[in-house]
Amino acid sequence: MNLGRRRLLQLSSAGLLGAVAGCGGDTGGEAQPTDANPGGGSDGEPTVALGESTALSLGSETELTVTPTSASLQDALVYGVMENLYSESPEGSEQTYLTIATEVENTGTEDLKVPDTPVFEYDGEEHENTYTNTYEDVFPRYARLAAGESTTGWLVYELAPSTAGGRLRLEYEGSEGESTAEWPIDVQQLDREQYDFDTLDLGERQAFGTDTQQISVSVLSTEETQSYLDKDRADGDRAEAPEGEKFVLVTLSTKNIGEKFVAVPSVFDIKLLTDEDNYLRGDYSGDAEEYKSGTITPGEEERGLLLFRVPESASANEIRVQFTSDIAAKWRL
Repeated sequence: MNLGRRRLLQLSSAGLLGAVAGCGGDTGGEAQPTDANPGGGSDGEPTVALGESTALSLGSETELTVTPTSASLQDALVYGVMENLYSESPEGSEQTYLTIATEVENTGTEDLKVPDTPVFEYDGEEHENTYTNTYEDVFPRYARLAAGESTTGWLVYELAPSTAGGRLRLEYEGSEGESTAEWPIDVQQLDREQYDFDTLDLGERQAFGTDTQQISVSVLSTEETQSYLDKDRADGDRAEAPEGEKFVLVTLSTKNIGEKFVAVPSVFDIKLLTDEDNYLRGDYSGDAEEYKSGTITPGEEERGLLLFRVPESASANEIRVQFTSDIAAKWRL
């Protein structure tokens, strides 16, 4: 996956989403050596800052150089499957995902296996790497690298960021012994993507997706009316709202701003929220272009009108567009 915005970012990129989700931020300072801990890490192991390389060496021919390049917190992992975007959320309400982009290069002279037990020490616990199918570029725990070959992937840890501190720890074991490296990461200093899209204004665009599959959505305008010109009627009559009801006409735009084809939000995932209830779109037979579900190519836009039938007394408050099962955007009307 790929960190993007999503959505590790995302299976394409995203996101991960990147994604639209960012993966940067202050990564915390380097641990300082002490008399009891001369290397600055646990058990006296040497530590280096995030972004710096460390060689895990078991001899002149056995050496892996590891570089955690960036880290961020993601409240969801956004990824793509074919044309559709999906997301995966942590189990606990206070949990988030720590995502660390990590490069491993075989700087030795023989084929070597990538370390398969990277852990993140945080708040008195060891967190194991969360293996998920949502990443395109998940950390390749079973890969073997030829001499001079390298690979990059995401390490993912599920945790509740309640305190500062934290330490990524990699161990490499072989017939010649073992080698360990550590990188301190201050979790509370990292950028956090919360996917909070609840306060958008009319005309404001919201990007969502992965590095390679990404959409930009906007509610462009709304109009309340009792009738509209019905193109299906030969006499040019107008379609009238039933007694006690009114029409709310909404113009929606979705653009493909990614590198691959992508599905637009379905008409069944778009709702009008009023002070009385939530409403799905109704049938429309006017002369304006209607918004349709489907797939668009890079650079293409789906723009059209959606009709909602609501009680005449209802006050239209928001349009909610569901991006995935647990991520939505809301435009205030």
